[in-house]
Amino acid sequence: MSDFNLTDLHGFGLIASAGGLSPAARRFGVPKATLSRALHRLETAAGAPLFDRVGRGLRLTPLGESLLPAAEKALTLLSTAEEAVRIGQSEPSGRLRIAASALSGQKLLAPVLARLAERYPAVSVTIDTP
Repeated sequence: MSDFNLTDLHGFGLIASAGGLSPAARRFGVPKATLSRALHRLETAAGAPLFDRVGRGLRLTPLGESLLPAAEKALTLLSTAEEAVRIGQSEPSGRLRIAASALSGQKLLAPVLARLAERYPAVSVTIDTP
């Protein structure tokens, strides 16, 4: 099964959790055609169906059941990666406490901290002098 990718497993997991292509498309905002192609690639690579088509929905086959844990791991990995990227792209915020002498604070840190405050207004800086 090397003719699919993590995105295909992701689509499979979405379909499985929603119980069908249309419900997954509506719930997760992914085009139905995208999910259908991902499922087709997985089923082609597996050489067997992953879902039984029942009425207007889908039910996992035994092969689909065995693949589901890997798909769930793929969903978790993608979610973790998206969160890491989101955090990495966000601006710094919070409180920054610096211990420095009064002279160092005035002469060295003040200009740097002024630029920091200008660039990252969500950062609150406090200089503690002994």
